[in-house]
Amino acid sequence: MALEGSLRLSSYTIPIALEVEPGKTLLVHGYTGAIDVVETALWQQIRNYPEQNDFTQEEVDILSKRGYLTARTPEEELGYVKRLSDVLHKSYSKLYKSYGFVVTYNCNFRCPYCFENAISKHGTAWSGKTMTPELVDRAFEAMFEIEPRKELHKKSILLYGGELLLRENYDIVKYIVEKGVSLGYKFHVITNGYDLDYFEDLLSNDKFQYFQVSIDGWREYHNRRKYHFSEGGSFDKVIANIGLLLKREISVSVRVNTDGNNFRDVGRLREYFKELGYSDSPYFRMYAANVDEIKNVNKTKAIRYLGNDDFRENLKTSGTGLMHARAESIYREFKDYFEKRRRLHLSVVGCSGQYGTHIFAPEGGIYTCLETVGKTQHCIGYYNHPVIEWTDARSRWFGKHVGNTAVCSECSYALLCGGNCAIKEFEGEKETQLCIRYNTMMEDAVNKAYSEFINNQDQSNEE
Repeated sequence: MALEGSLRLSSYTIPIALEVEPGKTLLVHGYTGAIDVVETALWQQIRNYPEQNDFTQEEVDILSKRGYLTARTPEEELGYVKRLSDVLHKSYSKLYKSYGFVVTYNCNFRCPYCFENAISKHGTAWSGKTMTPELVDRAFEAMFEIEPRKELHKKSILLYGGELLLRENYDIVKYIVEKGVSLGYKFHVITNGYDLDYFEDLLSNDKFQYFQVSIDGWREYHNRRKYHFSEGGSFDKVIANIGLLLKREISVSVRVNTDGNNFRDVGRLREYFKELGYSDSPYFRMYAANVDEIKNVNKTKAIRYLGNDDFRENLKTSGTGLMHARAESIYREFKDYFEKRRRLHLSVVGCSGQYGTHIFAPEGGIYTCLETVGKTQHCIGYYNHPVIEWTDARSRWFGKHVGNTAVCSECSYALLCGGNCAIKEFEGEKETQLCIRYNTMMEDAVNKAYSEFINNQDQSNEE
């Protein structure tokens, strides 16, 4: 039984005002994972505890069990979060490993903001390099050196570039896919989609889990930013190839890269996908991404970069119903909670690049993050040797989590957010610059999920 006199409001209690039910507040606890909808007046009592205390002992015990009231001091609570983060991170590190192949650094587009443009400083010795069958075989061997137990391998392998689906790469892509499928894996692909039709005979949902294809706005604007180096505009061909994937019942996630110049195109694209029938497919998904959030983006005056707050506000007022990709993942998690009562997932990292991702590149390097490929300072090892040769970067990447990042561990959202991408911090930016306003995204996502839940309940009651 909790002792009233020693209790205080937990530093990790998160209140969210519910727009669809004024006068009610959703409470989330940052490390117990508790979620409760309460009257806002009750939240105010909890917030002002123990000065305002009209609770019975039973109510105090419930609030303590849920985590909203705690006997821990702020220092003790912070210490608990750090220890919990360390335990969770160690458990992640012992579990699933995920793998990816950078088939080539070469690309048929010349996107002005591409973070891989820096690879060109290595000359054609890198930019013209493509995986060979021998290197592919060595990469598959290295997967089992990293984790001998296949049951702890993610069942889907990433294929990436440059642009991996260049028509001239057909043979090596076929080799990778057929070898992977024979070993029991599927693949997911990040591609610009231009040459996808040259791989039509490989496209089936028993080989591929999903594709991510990028669009940069409506036809005219997209063609200025994503032009084929020799054939020009790419919009219509990419759109047609998205349809090809949907016909094969392969999931497609269309990422619309947006800035202040093309944000108005998001709604037009959404309507176009409806006209084409793409939106009716259960295999189709579309989301908007802020170009300014691409790590190490190659800054250019041709793009009007949006800050996170402006990007979020544009999405809210666009009438498209689209959300920031990270906000959408929060939305799906709370939707699962409201509809299926699934517990919230606690996370201590921004992504698996901080504990278990291994991406094999064509020069022989191993990386943890797509946005570090080709950067030798972030290379965690080399697999183009009889035995993997690890570098010091490995411990740096696989050692970071919210518990040992000061500004994160003190944040009430730490174990829900998992922290931001590590690369900016590693490249010299201050920790305080890393937050992408998770709190405002969570507020939007929770309200959307809860509003849909309430509306569905009302419709069910009417029926």
